[in-house]
Amino acid sequence: MTYPALITTFGILIFIAAFLGCFGSLKNSVCLLTVSCVIISILMVCEIVIATLIFVYQGTFVTVIGEALKYEIQNPQNATIDRESIYNLQKNFECCGGTGPSDWDGKIPASCCANGKSNCQSPYQIGCAQAMNNFIRGPFIGVASSILVISLIQLCGVVCIACLASKVGDYEKV
Repeated sequence: MTYPALITTFGILIFIAAFLGCFGSLKNSVCLLTVSCVIISILMVCEIVIATLIFVYQGTFVTVIGEALKYEIQNPQNATIDRESIYNLQKNFECCGGTGPSDWDGKIPASCCANGKSNCQSPYQIGCAQAMNNFIRGPFIGVASSILVISLIQLCGVVCIACLASKVGDYEKV
């Protein structure tokens, strides 16, 4: 499943839960309120799992991406990434190789050098995986924190829906 499809599925489930919650409260339907509560609870658990995975596996990002880039650099015959893309990545992030300049086995390209010349004496020492991690670390933590805050708000909604569902039959119609 692709990310856009996953996000669309989440959106549709949120819409269904909201519709069932509103309609259930209008019709005083314990069943609809309960279904809404269950859907929101499932989404909330998924969000907490995603946020936790972002926090836990953020460090693995450097290792996985670094090794993948190193393989692409050292095995050009099997490469799935265009060399020009790697050069642009190195130039834009001011990095060299997947894990460092040693990935190039002594044949350092111009994109690894600040002066833009091949085989310079002082190429960028940071690997591109670490440079990308440094670039996205702030947004990753921000996204994970936002997901946790949204989950907390959803928890309040689940509690309110559960309270409403338990009180629906407790009053007399006038």
